[in-house]
Amino acid sequence: IYNYDEQYLRIKGIKHYRLTLLDAITGEIVYEMIVKELTKENIKDFLILSLKGRNVLVMITDGVPQYDDILKVVARELGLKKKILHQLCSFHALKNFSKAIHDAVKDIEKRKLGYTTDYNNLKNTIKLTFNLDNKKAMKKYLKRLPKGHRKAFLKIIDDKHITHKEKARTIFDYLYRWHSSYHPYISNQIIWIHNHWDKLTHFYENSLIPKTNNNIEQHFANTNPRIVKRTFKTTSSLENYLFAIAAYKNKNLSLIT
Repeated sequence: IYNYDEQYLRIKGIKHYRLTLLDAITGEIVYEMIVKELTKENIKDFLILSLKGRNVLVMITDGVPQYDDILKVVARELGLKKKILHQLCSFHALKNFSKAIHDAVKDIEKRKLGYTTDYNNLKNTIKLTFNLDNKKAMKKYLKRLPKGHRKAFLKIIDDKHITHKEKARTIFDYLYRWHSSYHPYISNQIIWIHNHWDKLTHFYENSLIPKTNNNIEQHFANTNPRIVKRTFKTTSSLENYLFAIAAYKNKNLSLIT
């Protein structure tokens, strides 16, 4: 099970991209590469190189549409018998949802549209749907909802005859049923989640699958990208630095090799 993500950076003022693959089970950095262009071909070649000789079952990425086609090609090139299960990062989905609400409120206030600007219940309900596997988070978001919603959702959550994924879908369907009554920015995000529901919720079916790409985000933060962007002047020197970080983090790598 692997996390994949990219980070934007500059080398001598020129935009580059840092491609990173991380083992979601061990937390080890599998491979990193710097490229000038973020193309499907570059991502595909990077993943094939990184995953060669490995058993690949699941890949966690953000919601960029091109990953579906890339993972199909990667599975074929690696000779895998099964397709790679694709989990979309729920953190990115919720972040995009929050941005849609923020932009919608600004648009409503600016154009004096007839929509409500209070979306707290909507925010807490959507967060609840992705946290039924986390009792502490689940209780937090339930507590923030009105009594009527809380009672209805608790009835769903307490149903012993359906899975977490089915419970989450039942709660989400409440939002989806009313999506056309919201500002188009918000409605479009609800439709996007509806269309990508299965890929966003594989984690409910297998507890080993992370729901987010937070491991890679933390790795990016730990390598202090601000210093990276200001210090390194060549691709090779930056890659050497990243390898040193990977060697330190993984413990089982040798800087000599």
